[in-house]
Amino acid sequence: MKSLLKKSLLFFLLLLGVWACSSTNYIPYEGGGSQKGKGASVQKINGIDVWYDGLPPRPYKIIGIIHDRRSGLRKSSLLKDITKKAKKMGADGLLEYQAYGILPGGATAALGSAAGQAIWVAGAYGASAATGPGLFIAAPVLIGLSSATGGQSRWWVIKYLAN
Repeated sequence: MKSLLKKSLLFFLLLLGVWACSSTNYIPYEGGGSQKGKGASVQKINGIDVWYDGLPPRPYKIIGIIHDRRSGLRKSSLLKDITKKAKKMGADGLLEYQAYGILPGGATAALGSAAGQAIWVAGAYGASAATGPGLFIAAPVLIGLSSATGGQSRWWVIKYLAN
């Protein structure tokens, strides 16, 4: 019973660490004048126009920027989360200016984190749990979960203007 409780706690702490490493921050932008693009790909999500590979072909003003950092395991909710934030700030659209990508040093951090987790497993469950054949199975999983914590993207937040 104690073994199952320890394993459950380890799994919960691992998941908490992966999900805790995310943030979606809005920063107001001052001084943006009227702009008008020549067109782009657009997708409507949560009532917000998300523009890619170009600029909207109508007058708009930049009112802020969203910086987003998240685990690769949470990448699928990126657009939903940033459009919610943009809507809350009174935006009409988002312009992608830095697509989601892994932060520099992600692989090195992943290896270091995996080594640290293996040491923790050895302390919690005994040295044999962190060495031998089990390490060859667990190490890639630990590296994969650790490296999933390093992506970021950036978005201009816009408000449409009257023609």
